Amino acid sequence: MEMRQIVCLAGLGALLACPAWSDIINGSFETSDFTGWSVGAQSWYNEALVVPGGTDGDWHAFIHLWSNGNLHVAQNFDFTAGPYALAFDAWIEGDAHAVASVWEHTTAQSVVDFGPTPTTYVLDLSRYSNQTLAFAFEVSTDRDTDEGAGHLDNVRIVEIPEPGTLMMLSFGLVTCAVRIRRSVL
Repeated sequence: MEMRQIVCLAGLGALLACPAWSDIINGSFETSDFTGWSVGAQSWYNEALVVPGGTDGDWHAFIHLWSNGNLHVAQNFDFTAGPYALAFDAWIEGDAHAVASVWEHTTAQSVVDFGPTPTTYVLDLSRYSNQTLAFAFEVSTDRDTDEGAGHLDNVRIVEIPEPGTLMMLSFGLVTCAVRIRRSVL
């Protein structure tokens, strides 16, 4: 492999390694507790636990409701600005409903359609800048005879690639492919 091929591949590797950053504390619940999170009022029939399993690491949040009501876990985080999103994995079971929201004082974005299999959801943060935001995951049931649960894991802030960045990355990949092909022929 020639030096220019090595330089080309190293440059592409650096572009592909766009690191995500996070101000979310304990987003995968790997402390095996709710460190960094606030938990709504629990009772003997509605509880929030950190249990084994999940989509990322060894633990995840489990909100279990034995009767009608609701319970949430929430966290505030400082957000500066930029093309970022809050991503998280969630799913529900039984008769539960769930709402995940990110908001500042008056403006909120929410996800309400959760299914029974772990899925990654994304809430765009690019419209916010230099403020404290809140993220909450709330699970509820409607009747006294309902039982259900919501699961939450891998809460993180991720970078959204801008269209210009994607175009440059595509151009770099094509250029490297052409150079490698020419050197092979």
